[in-house]
Amino acid sequence: MANDSDGAPQGRQGAVRRAWSEHPEVILTAILGAIVALVVGFLPLLTKEDSGGKKGDFSENNTTPVSTAPESPPDSSSNLPTEPTVERSKSNTPEPPAKSSPPSEAKSPKPRWKGPIKIPVNLNSVSTTGAELDSDEPGNLSGVDDDLRGDYSTTPAVLVMTGRVAEVGKPLDEITKEICTQRTPAQPSDPIGVTAYRTGTYCFATSEGDTAAFAVTSPPTIQDIPDELTIQVVLWE
Repeated sequence: MANDSDGAPQGRQGAVRRAWSEHPEVILTAILGAIVALVVGFLPLLTKEDSGGKKGDFSENNTTPVSTAPESPPDSSSNLPTEPTVERSKSNTPEPPAKSSPPSEAKSPKPRWKGPIKIPVNLNSVSTTGAELDSDEPGNLSGVDDDLRGDYSTTPAVLVMTGRVAEVGKPLDEITKEICTQRTPAQPSDPIGVTAYRTGTYCFATSEGDTAAFAVTSPPTIQDIPDELTIQVVLWE
């Protein structure tokens, strides 16, 4: 009885040897059947693991990143009409204002007539004829509506019949209509005599309101007793 525990394995080993020696094909068939059963049992599990592995491999090994961000709408600004391009040139640069001519350089109206006039003088009296400047032929001697006459009541003088006369301290060729308009008195008066002994320049107004100027060009000497006076006249309308 002491050998029962040790004898059981030895008895089984002996039975296996005896069965193998007697029926080896039976043992091989049983072993192969068990192996086939194991393979068939594990095959579905292997298939599921392979398919899952493929899915995992695709997500892990796929080099193309999968974007989960929503697609942005197409840019509609490219379809909008563009504003015309304004070419900046020198013309956009503001130009300096044109220089205005000083009042003294402003163009004055040209004289309507100018020329010499010989005015008769009568000793100890006023001449009965003189120069009428408002006619179509200024400077002609007339006895009606004369603008300038000779006066020798005391000394030789040019008599301005309208009384609207003023001396101007400029040469006759430098006088303009504007200067005479500013200097000539606005209101008429009694005739005023301008001495012929002075070579001054005088602005005056005609009987019809035109602007004029004269200068004595040949003043007489004190010893002379002239019968006429020569003056240079400029007339504007």
